[in-house]
Amino acid sequence: MQRDKCVHVLRDGIITTVKQYPGGVAGFLRKLARLDPMRFARFLSRALVLEITRPAPDGTETFEAFLRLEKELMEQLQEKGLSDEQILEFKEIRASHFKKLPSQESIPKLRKVIVAVAAQVGENGRGRGGLNGYLRHLMLDHPNAFGVVLGRLFALEPNGEFEVSAKMIYLDEQYRQEEAWYQEFLQILRKKGWYDAYRGYTDAEREARLAIDKS
Repeated sequence: MQRDKCVHVLRDGIITTVKQYPGGVAGFLRKLARLDPMRFARFLSRALVLEITRPAPDGTETFEAFLRLEKELMEQLQEKGLSDEQILEFKEIRASHFKKLPSQESIPKLRKVIVAVAAQVGENGRGRGGLNGYLRHLMLDHPNAFGVVLGRLFALEPNGEFEVSAKMIYLDEQYRQEEAWYQEFLQILRKKGWYDAYRGYTDAEREARLAIDKS
């Protein structure tokens, strides 16, 4: 029992720390994708495993998770001083912008973040070619790293009969649209002065936490 508690404490410590990294988990993975392709290739390999072993949750599970997160966000906005009228306006703004996004299948979050990061880095570090571009970059410039991903694919598809579903191109475009939507949404929150309430902390609070972590 004590060992389990230690594992949970360590896990929570790692999660807390990486969320404080500029851009959070995705920001850290983007840096890793650029600076250490071999290590990032292991994350891509893990994404392949997740695709097989952790299929997207059904609609009921997804909706229940959404309700939990929604409740936590509304409580956070209240704690940060937003009135009921402002929270209602917040929901209306978010809903109107959410309609701009294309429909998508539900993808486990970790796998989605890993694939999104690769698409954002692309072939030139700035998103050229999306996910396919990043994989080409690995194949041409870091063949050992690409071999890690290819080896995992062979392990999952031992008969070697690979079929291309064209979802990669769709996902690249989807991530670009999601990022554009999200930045537009954040800009509206900044203009209304709700950005810190949405994040749950101010820049000063974040800097203070980072200073404590470094001490």
